Amino acid sequence: MSLTHFSQPMIAVRDCESLKSWAKAFILGVTVLCATVGMTVMDVADNQPIAVVFSPFSDPMSNWRRVALVEGAVIRETFGGTILIVSAEKMSDRAFRAALRRVGAWAIVNPQMVGGCGFSRVTLSSLNDL
Repeated sequence: MSLTHFSQPMIAVRDCESLKSWAKAFILGVTVLCATVGMTVMDVADNQPIAVVFSPFSDPMSNWRRVALVEGAVIRETFGGTILIVSAEKMSDRAFRAALRRVGAWAIVNPQMVGGCGFSRVTLSSLNDL
């Protein structure tokens, strides 16, 4: 009878060891995944267009104005004007990104991650409203 009593805790200890191994593997997998996504999305080359993410609650035209305020050129808009593909016109990339953050950009990411190819829904006539 005492033999049965000791076998149950041994199973529980083995299950706990297995759970610890799985937890370590899970944490390692999530860390690698986050690092890969971070390096891919946040990797923005110098002298290339960038995708600027603004608040989803802001007006698309106000986002265009913000980019114009820091002397950037909008190439395309996507996701209803929340994300603008832009390029710096007169300042260095580092200064341009800092200026975009100052005027309210939430993130600056690689434009290939947000559909940086294609045509804009905004026409040239709507640019006169800026």
